[in-house]
Amino acid sequence: MHFFEEFSDLLNADNDVIWTNAFFAHSKRLGFDFCLFGTIPHVKSPLSSAWIRSSFPKDWLDRYFGRGYIAQDYKLIHCMRGNLPLIWTPEVFARSEQRRIYDEGCGFGLRAGISFPAHGPDGIYGQLCLSRDIAPGPEFEAFLATRLQSILLLRDVLAHTSRSFAYPGCKTTHHPLTVREQECLRWAATGKSSKQIADLMYCTVSTVNFHIGNARGKLGAKSRQAAIAAAIQSGALVV
Repeated sequence: MHFFEEFSDLLNADNDVIWTNAFFAHSKRLGFDFCLFGTIPHVKSPLSSAWIRSSFPKDWLDRYFGRGYIAQDYKLIHCMRGNLPLIWTPEVFARSEQRRIYDEGCGFGLRAGISFPAHGPDGIYGQLCLSRDIAPGPEFEAFLATRLQSILLLRDVLAHTSRSFAYPGCKTTHHPLTVREQECLRWAATGKSSKQIADLMYCTVSTVNFHIGNARGKLGAKSRQAAIAAAIQSGALVV
């Protein structure tokens, strides 16, 4: 199976409800009890403009937003400032108000979790949070290690597909890369040769070179490395 096929329900969703149900189903399939995806149109946009879809307990969400925790939540602050994921442990919530938010969330089953920045084209910023009602620690980290590739791919698919529902009037000013072009560049960014990428994607070397050539043309890049850099810088590619 081509590894984007497992997300065909998200890629083909034609309304918000179908997309949201598919998102929740994928998080359950990966073994998580709760999930949240949120995005704002630009890093400088007010948090009140956030588009959020979450299976977190309703009572927790009422408390979280009702008490203004969104402005103090370290998980969100971390995702807005960087690109690395954050594994939830008591130790990472150093400040008292941050630790209080985490401790209160634990009371609603949000004990062990991970947050991924989900930044996309045109300055869109967001995060994917996945959580289980188990104690944080080595067991949860081992669980994450077996699912990391699928989670990262889910994050990228969510960031790509959510835009039409979150910001239906948003238009890109560049030629968007196709899924296959992004996939080829993503593998190339890890140092894979065209032959290695072809083996991973179950296609021919000429097909890989065709997709990378198209991506170079769209990005105005003179080399494969320049195309990777341009795609990452523009937000068209998340690696």
